[in-house]
Amino acid sequence: WVMPCGEEAVHARADGTFTIALEPGRQRLVVRVASPRGRAAARLTLADQEVDIPAAGPVALEVPLTLGRGVLHGFVAMGHRDEAVYGIETVVAYRGESLTPVAVALTQPDGAWRMTGLPAGDFRLAVPGSWLGSVFVRATLGDGQTLEVAQPAPGTHTLRGRVGGKLPAKLVVTARSDAALRSTDVDRDGRFAFEGLPAGSYQLTLWSGEVRRVLRLPEPHAVPGPEVRLDW
Repeated sequence: WVMPCGEEAVHARADGTFTIALEPGRQRLVVRVASPRGRAAARLTLADQEVDIPAAGPVALEVPLTLGRGVLHGFVAMGHRDEAVYGIETVVAYRGESLTPVAVALTQPDGAWRMTGLPAGDFRLAVPGSWLGSVFVRATLGDGQTLEVAQPAPGTHTLRGRVGGKLPAKLVVTARSDAALRSTDVDRDGRFAFEGLPAGSYQLTLWSGEVRRVLRLPEPHAVPGPEVRLDW
């Protein structure tokens, strides 16, 4: 299927053609394989590019696809998250430091996962870690190579903090570093804790859908380190 950034996706026809309504100007198109049914499903990005849409009339575009021969596979230890009882976890692959996924794989009931059709290059994989979080693993894939990605070792550090101010009923804090991404709720006393973090420098963000506000701290917080104090 073909997805203009921020818009609803459309399915390509059997011959590879598609029709999509776009506003004139610079637009971004993402082409992905539609996920087949089943737990072994994987979603693969075949193209991600910007195109110029003229104001006068329809335009024919040719979107070149990139389909490699590489394979990444691995294993996710099950039973460490509440939803693991259903036997499904998600592994996401990114190219380099990009925030756009190039492939998504769902695990088998035993925790095994597999991504095929990948081009050669450097990948950053988000592997399920603790509740509401992932651990990042890096892998370099050669042309046509099949590479097993080791299960990342669990972190051993705890980040604790307290939020001051008039707090909404639902407040979430997110901690992100090169090693992990985690989110947790802030309790009624304004306290929060992340356990099992890898060491690193974490960017903290407070957000609440209730009041539609996001607050990002300007300075990262080192882990291990002292308790952090935040103001909402």
